[in-house]
Amino acid sequence: MICDQKIESIALKTVRPYTEPNPLKPLAWSKLGRIEVIKNWADEIKAALKSSENIDQWDLVGHGITLIHGDIEHCRNILCRVAQDVGFEFLSLNENRIEDTFSKTDNELKLLVPTLVYLEPAEWMTDIDEMKQVRSAIFEPIQESICENIRKFNPKTPVIFCTSIDSYENFSARFRQQGLFDRRFLVPELSLTDLAENFLEELGENLCGSSVTENMTKLGKLLQLEFYDKRRIGLIVISLKRLAFKESRKIEFVDLGKLAMCGSLEFDEFPAKSDEILRSIATHEAGHVTIAIIDSNGENIPEYATIIESDDYLGNVTDSYLYHHAKTNNRTYTFFRHQVRIFLAGRVAEHLMFGSENIRLASASSDLTKATEICYEMFGARGVSSQMETDIGASKNLAIDHELSPNNLTRLEVITREFLDQQYQIVYKMLEENVEIIKKITERLFSERLLDQKDLIHICNR
Repeated sequence: MICDQKIESIALKTVRPYTEPNPLKPLAWSKLGRIEVIKNWADEIKAALKSSENIDQWDLVGHGITLIHGDIEHCRNILCRVAQDVGFEFLSLNENRIEDTFSKTDNELKLLVPTLVYLEPAEWMTDIDEMKQVRSAIFEPIQESICENIRKFNPKTPVIFCTSIDSYENFSARFRQQGLFDRRFLVPELSLTDLAENFLEELGENLCGSSVTENMTKLGKLLQLEFYDKRRIGLIVISLKRLAFKESRKIEFVDLGKLAMCGSLEFDEFPAKSDEILRSIATHEAGHVTIAIIDSNGENIPEYATIIESDDYLGNVTDSYLYHHAKTNNRTYTFFRHQVRIFLAGRVAEHLMFGSENIRLASASSDLTKATEICYEMFGARGVSSQMETDIGASKNLAIDHELSPNNLTRLEVITREFLDQQYQIVYKMLEENVEIIKKITERLFSERLLDQKDLIHICNR
């Protein structure tokens, strides 16, 4: 998403009894993604329950489990599903409850029934050596207490401790030992279809028009890029339900696009700007659109372009979701260069149409920041050269400095400035050769203020 940004000057009360399960309704396995290894683990638990006195079998099941995934809520839902299937209670402890529970003198977690305990990831799992002295004094006994509780596993009343983390290497080696958290499962991201189906079920497929229900991959990519956690999805679901009720109609894809651009914030129209300013904004956005289409050979026709002002921007262009999906596992130099050119195109369009001295100073600060960040990633972390278009130049920048030392930062700044200058000139020439497209898109944006992908395709076809 490309924005023309504006520049203007639970608290813990009482710990619930441990025999009380968390009020979480288990989701169906089908809504949790491709996790066959975890379903198989649930079967292992059921088998061990049938011979509960066999401690060796429970050792194989695991007393401490780690899910490798960064979304706490998704991991909580998975473990709740497992608990439901095997007949265990499910207990999820957040950071406050972990500290409160395992820092007591009598720190044994006395559970009366088989239970799956989810210790939500937080500072408690960090290496003591990496903590400040004050914090390490607090967490040393907590870590030891957690380890002791896992070691006291009782096959008559089995309690399995679980946690999650985005990278196993960030989990203290103190826990990563046989008999503690010695089993780990990788939880893959939900597929685009899974994301779309879960969203439609929550929103209600009956509230959605065909532009939503017949574009599941596109819908999934939008959700993945714009609303990537349960909290955000919850906010847009209720916003869309309010919209459907208020206007007595079905939700269409354009409504999701507007929420992706503006969020769920409701606001009155901003005071009207002069035609001169609006035309300048429309020209800027038309530059983004034109380069997105021309530089991708028509593969990246933006979903939307708008000059409707919001709290965050004066104008906005959203790339094609299907284009980004197609490039998900094929992020080449050409893709990164394409993104840089799109970010530069708004400023270049103003330069081309109004002259370099009449570029709005605030119009491209966000665009230039993002273009610079892409260059730093390419040249600093990816071994990409600014001369990748030639066979000889492709090998000019293969040394990677992950620490970004001062000397390397200076070198990167020089390469980045030269590369952006080079790409600016290329974009200028491309826009100059396609100036009629810029003019047509500018005029339509100026008069209609929002264009969707169909509008842009129609303009280009003409």
